[in-house]
Amino acid sequence: MSKEGRQHTWTILVLFSTSLHKATYQEREQETIAANMTSIDFAKVCRAIQAFRNYEDDAEASLITPRKAMFASLPNEDKKVVGNLWSQKEQAMRGSIRSNAELSTSIAEYSRHFFINQGYAEEMQRMDEMMELESANCEPSNEEKAIARSAIRQIWRDWSFEATAERNACFAPILEDLVQRFYRQDRSQIKILIPGSGLNRLGFNLSRAGYDVEANEVSYIHLLATNFILSRTDNGHGTVQRPGFLGNIDSSGAKSTFEICPWNLSFSNNLKTANQFTKYKVPEIMPASSRYLDQPPTLDTTASTLAFSAPRFSLNGNNFTTDYTDFSSAGKYDVVVTCFFIDTAPNFLSYIRTIKHLLHPNGVWINVGPLLWNCFENGPGGRREGDTTIDEDAQARQQPPSSQHQSQRPIDEDPSTQWDKKLEFSHEEVILLLKAMGFSMRQNRDVGTAGYCFDDRGLMNTEYKLRFWVAGKEDKEERAVAVPVVSRWGPLNVSTVDGIFGTIPPGESGGGGSGSGGETDAARAVRLAAQFDERSWMGV
Repeated sequence: MSKEGRQHTWTILVLFSTSLHKATYQEREQETIAANMTSIDFAKVCRAIQAFRNYEDDAEASLITPRKAMFASLPNEDKKVVGNLWSQKEQAMRGSIRSNAELSTSIAEYSRHFFINQGYAEEMQRMDEMMELESANCEPSNEEKAIARSAIRQIWRDWSFEATAERNACFAPILEDLVQRFYRQDRSQIKILIPGSGLNRLGFNLSRAGYDVEANEVSYIHLLATNFILSRTDNGHGTVQRPGFLGNIDSSGAKSTFEICPWNLSFSNNLKTANQFTKYKVPEIMPASSRYLDQPPTLDTTASTLAFSAPRFSLNGNNFTTDYTDFSSAGKYDVVVTCFFIDTAPNFLSYIRTIKHLLHPNGVWINVGPLLWNCFENGPGGRREGDTTIDEDAQARQQPPSSQHQSQRPIDEDPSTQWDKKLEFSHEEVILLLKAMGFSMRQNRDVGTAGYCFDDRGLMNTEYKLRFWVAGKEDKEERAVAVPVVSRWGPLNVSTVDGIFGTIPPGESGGGGSGSGGETDAARAVRLAAQFDERSWMGV
């Protein structure tokens, strides 16, 4: 064979080998994606979608129908007295339920289109078939229906303008500590984990402030709702990027903003009838717009569970106390932030142990919130017999063992006793346990009060006294920095840190804590929350 012929043959072999290698790589990549597809619990996805889809029917059956029956049972003379009032209220109830149902149905339909566009068309088709057959695998439990209803209210808390003060009472001390603690470091290199992240406004805000944030939320209902909200854009709907395809694929066509009635299921302690049915716009910002994420979240096909990713922000459905205990998670995070979370633990020691495993040797645990242990027994609802709104919000926030810690609950356990299987601790005992398990306390103070999804116009409002503490993994006490450091806000001291949250009123400057002009920590927290403008530290 001539030299030219040998070269030609060699070229063909190289091209064939390259093509074969490329095909093999693509096949392996598809096999990896397919393997991870099976890690998503589509039975949970199905029940979550159905819980949102059935919001209107469930609300009608559980709230309107019993009241109609009660009205029908009244003596005729009572019907004449209350007839007009009941008729007007029933009409308002139906209107508010329809408004909320528009949002919940949009979440359901967007989620379905999202999975189809991400390559899960067969799974969604099987889901549709099971729904048509009314399969038990796709029928949400009463608990899941309650969590879906509560999620609509929590969207108000996390994503409405009117709930800014309620959010900031918790968010402001967290960010203040982060800013002061990491002022010398590139924020994008600070890795933060937020377990029990709910509807994820805190995680979104911290990511927009420049930190690398991973949010963990075990509830598929909350995951789907968050993915929907984070996909809202200025053009009226979210778009979904499908791996392996160019451009964006239009999703369900849901509109950008909705009007919801967060208090429509709360029938107690209303001063005025109209208060119960007040509508609020959500979300108040467009997270996927160019001002914020610049793109909607995409499905993370490398995760071992349902997970989404966006720039500097990821979200997963891992079980916190089991899925984060592997070797690859050890020492992975600079900060773990818990907000209204630690009292959800059946065994608080497991939370301490997990967080200690996750933090690197110089890492810190930042916590803010109350201690509402065993909320159904001791809280305002009292064994699910209280007001629907209070009861369901507590249930959704606590994520009971039957949904969050399934692997820890015996198969034959009676679900009605799940709230008895907890160890409750006082704040004093919590601090003692932290120290006993190798944490040193950096801060421990009162930062005022905050509500949780409550209407301040009502005749009764539950406010929590918030405890804020920071615990370091190592035993050494952190040394105070004596020299001022220049940041992008100028020399960093309490005045400039306060300035990050908003304009300091005339006459206020410098100092902090109880030593600043007699101002207490609680008063200072209230002042910070009042000044706090989320947009100012999200970089917009």
